[in-house]
Amino acid sequence: MKATALAGRIDEIPARLMALRSEEKPDAAIRELGKLVLLAKAWRAAPDDPEMKRLVSTSETREQVLASPDARQVESFWEVLG
Repeated sequence: MKATALAGRIDEIPARLMALRSEEKPDAAIRELGKLVLLAKAWRAAPDDPEMKRLVSTSETREQVLASPDARQVESFWEVLG
């Protein structure tokens, strides 16, 4: 199993931190690393949990999302401007 979702999350950390003011960066870094620790512990405790798989491995396909009974179905009209 490839942890592409987790890798993407890790790759985004520097950009998130750089967008903050200097005094906010240390606390934000600690929070982000803490989230990663909690995610790793949760995944190790329940590696077959669908939510953990989504957060760690790969994103769900469109078909998987639409097939889920929890998926909210919304119909709307789009209007193209310009």
